[in-house]
Amino acid sequence: MLKHMLDTKPKLKEVIDNLIENPNPELTDIVTPVIEEKLKQARMQGIFIGWNTFAIQAIENIKNMESVDEIKTYFQSEADKMKDKLGLSKDNVENQGVSL
Repeated sequence: MLKHMLDTKPKLKEVIDNLIENPNPELTDIVTPVIEEKLKQARMQGIFIGWNTFAIQAIENIKNMESVDEIKTYFQSEADKMKDKLGLSKDNVENQGVSL
C-alpha cells in the first residue's frame, strides 16, 4: 500500500525521498514514537485475529471429542506444530518461561 501511495503521489514521494537523504533529527524524534505505537497496535490486532481464528477452529475440532484427554492431546499437537513452524525447541520455550 505504501508503494502504491508513493507511486501515485509524486509530491509525497519527493518529501519522503528528501527526508531519507536529509534526515531531520527533530522530526525523527516526533515521528518515531507515533510509528512505533501504530506498529504495536497492528501487532496486537494480528495477535487478536490469530487467537480468535484458532478459537473458532478449536471449537470445530473438539466438538465431537468425547474425553478431556482427547482435547488435551489435540491442544498439545497444535502447540507442537506451532513450535515446529516457529523453529522453537522445547528447551528454548521453557527457558523463556513460556509453556506451550
